[in-house]
Amino acid sequence: MDLGLQALRMRVLPVLALPQAVHGHARDSPCGMCSPSKPHHSIDHLKSRIHVPILIIHQCTITSANTEISAQYRQQMTEHHQERAEAYFSKQFAKSGSLHKYDSVNFHAILVPVPNKKLIVDAFTKQAALLKGV
Repeated sequence: MDLGLQALRMRVLPVLALPQAVHGHARDSPCGMCSPSKPHHSIDHLKSRIHVPILIIHQCTITSANTEISAQYRQQMTEHHQERAEAYFSKQFAKSGSLHKYDSVNFHAILVPVPNKKLIVDAFTKQAALLKGV
């Protein structure tokens, strides 16, 4: 089994088991939210605590034209990416909005504008190949 997948499963499995004991009581002594006749398997109460980071690295002409992070640079970046982000999340919500409490999940777009994406991707690919042993 791939070590990365195994590590991911080790981190995910405790989270999947969490809702059964999330209130801090034993299964045989239910609280007001659960009862012996109503199993405790929903994660609905956790959805508002879910934060999904979306890391976007992209080649940006605004970044390549600037040498420092100034107020003007920040304003240009905000104007350029605000509409694009809103359009993306509108489409995302239109596709998945029918999922129960989907609107409670928090998404965070993290923009990483770079002047030359190819240099970074090539360096990453080369390093990954070395680590993988290819």
